[in-house]
Amino acid sequence: MLFASFNDDDVRNPEERKELLDQTDLSKHFRTANIPQFIAYGTNDLAVGVKGPQEYIQSARAADADVTVIVAEGQNHGFKQEHYMSDYLEWVKKVFDSL
Repeated sequence: MLFASFNDDDVRNPEERKELLDQTDLSKHFRTANIPQFIAYGTNDLAVGVKGPQEYIQSARAADADVTVIVAEGQNHGFKQEHYMSDYLEWVKKVFDSL
């Protein structure tokens, strides 16, 4: 994501990269509890890791957001729908039913 969003020289510079990662850390920028959250992540995610999603979940819950979490054991980034789709559809229905 950093290379897609920022200058590649900045991303390769360790100090600039640290600043960019800090700026784009969603867990530090969670502002509202009014938006229900559905978060699914794999425990073997080599692209994002598990720390980022877990920190975001903590931030969302600390803001008293309605958070639904699906943990796909042993799955990497971009795992198959079979690990989350039925839960996601139930979540969407719940969100729309509450409107």
